[in-house]
Amino acid sequence: MQKFRVLIFPCGAENALELHDALSRCVNVEVWGASSREDHGRFVFRNYVSDIPYISEAKFLGAFNEVLRKHQVDAVFSDA
Repeated sequence: MQKFRVLIFPCGAENALELHDALSRCVNVEVWGASSREDHGRFVFRNYVSDIPYISEAKFLGAFNEVLRKHQVDAVFSDA
């Protein structure tokens, strides 16, 4: 059975780390973290994507969509 892939963005905030803690225990879920800046998320997430443009930048949407396609993400949790 293929795992359901979830991306948490940005992944360094406290609520993102709590989501990681909860979802990473689910056997059918593969958790990914992404961030626009280096933060604590890179130490926590096994699957981590850095260098996402800031959401205010014009190139954000294209870059973010490429991450979703490349890693075949099924769902996104975001507080951005």
